[in-house]
Amino acid sequence: MWCGDARLARWSAANGFGAEREYSRDRLDELTPKTSGLYIFEAENHEAYIGISTDLRARLAQHSRLHGDIRTFRVREMVGTPMELRTVERKLVHDAQKNGLILRNREHAMTLTGESVFDDVMAPAEQSAWLRDPSGVNATDLSSPPPYDSNHLAAHASSFARLQQHPRSSEVIDAVGAYLRACVPVPVRTEGTFWTISCYPGSSRARLTCISMAMLETFYVWSPPDEDRLEIRLFVDGSRIPRSRIPRKGDWRRLGRGVKLGPRAHKSAGVHERVIVIDDVSRMSAALDIAGVADAAAHHALAVMRKRQSGYKISHCPQLAAAVSVSADHRDISPVPAQAAVETATADVILGDGLEDAVADVVPNVGADAVDSSQQQTKVDKFFRLDSDGTVLRWLGEFIESAVPDSFADAGVNWGVTCLPSTKSGPGSQRLFTVNVGAMEVAYARAATKPAGENPNVTVVVSRSALEADSGLSIDVLIRDFPSVTFTTHGYVAAAGDDISLTWSLAAPPENIPWRFASAVLVDALRGSRSPYGRYHSPALHKASCGTLA
Repeated sequence: MWCGDARLARWSAANGFGAEREYSRDRLDELTPKTSGLYIFEAENHEAYIGISTDLRARLAQHSRLHGDIRTFRVREMVGTPMELRTVERKLVHDAQKNGLILRNREHAMTLTGESVFDDVMAPAEQSAWLRDPSGVNATDLSSPPPYDSNHLAAHASSFARLQQHPRSSEVIDAVGAYLRACVPVPVRTEGTFWTISCYPGSSRARLTCISMAMLETFYVWSPPDEDRLEIRLFVDGSRIPRSRIPRKGDWRRLGRGVKLGPRAHKSAGVHERVIVIDDVSRMSAALDIAGVADAAAHHALAVMRKRQSGYKISHCPQLAAAVSVSADHRDISPVPAQAAVETATADVILGDGLEDAVADVVPNVGADAVDSSQQQTKVDKFFRLDSDGTVLRWLGEFIESAVPDSFADAGVNWGVTCLPSTKSGPGSQRLFTVNVGAMEVAYARAATKPAGENPNVTVVVSRSALEADSGLSIDVLIRDFPSVTFTTHGYVAAAGDDISLTWSLAAPPENIPWRFASAVLVDALRGSRSPYGRYHSPALHKASCGTLA
């Protein structure tokens, strides 16, 4: 008789997966076909996987064929849309992680268990050895860099030449090298496949370089506007940081001189991910010497790389990767003495609270006094009159579904939709709604005031680098292929310069404009911080827009 993990059994029962809904491989036919809900399977080593399906019997049979070590399934039937099921799934994955369960999930979780395509590049035993001594294992790896064709090299030559002209280019390259040597599994062997590095990504006004793994940024260097410093943002596994240093929700904690630890970062990166801000590239090596920092970054990098290969291969700059592997003593660029890092506190413009000082630069036109519920309802009623055919409301619902998953969880806190905001929209037009995430507006609709509500158009702000990576096209080509769409780059501080706005008319929407994934990437990066505009959130408009998808 199979004796499962008692802790997993207790957790499962507490979350609606009782013993009466437990099935072995040979009992799956007892499930009713086309039944939707959630499930957990437990493997022989007591690792678990949490998932959703609109046909539990078919999905579990598929798992049974693919995984030979599954010993038992537990199910929890649930009626709902896939989006509603995914909302519950994410909460369960995060709660299971908090309770110390070992999961094989790759979405919503960061895990080192289960099979991975990364195992073909670096065997699990070698991964374990690497975690014990990342720098040591990396130093003994004798792999050769991957080959690149002339077209790929030519595509990135100008951006790398631009970086070489920067007065602090050597420091930037040294900081990247320090991260790769101490925190990235066998970086030469995995270059260009499981990690990629971009140089001036997306023609960003602020970012100099960014390292990506799977679909996440794990390290980047950017230049805060009007400041003589180059800041680093480093994403880590917070569970590896001493508990006494983990900040309370929304707070920041000083780890060392010019180094601070923030709250959760990317919403999709699992419950333990945190961000470390290093106020200048000159402090990178010192930051990695702080207890727990390099170890936390290494565990995070390996976990992300195990999920899948980098989705930003087209943006990989081989020249920069090659320069990083050459010591400063042998570079053609003469090192520039490190500039003194700025010690004064700066606004945490991407992740964290205390954004009020930066708001004017990020969203200059939004402004409205707090309104009571009766005023909110009056605005919503007016919105419905202006949007008489429901076109704008349907688009808002589609945007929230694609870019703001689990939207009710933090509505009015980390994000919000404002109904008929008092934002200046130019003569003869009016904003119908604005969606703010963190400190940025990420979508809005405008319409003519005479006649009222005529000719509505929408604007959505997306990650520029993700738009190019997902579409496989440069911004110039997208502009050519979608002439009815207006592309505008602002270089918002909150997006660290990786933003571009797309505007089009809802009366004649362009076909197949690839904005959804790039929008979700930007929203995911911003959503870890509280929004100063959350108090203007309209629950009635939010609920009505989601109702259009039913």
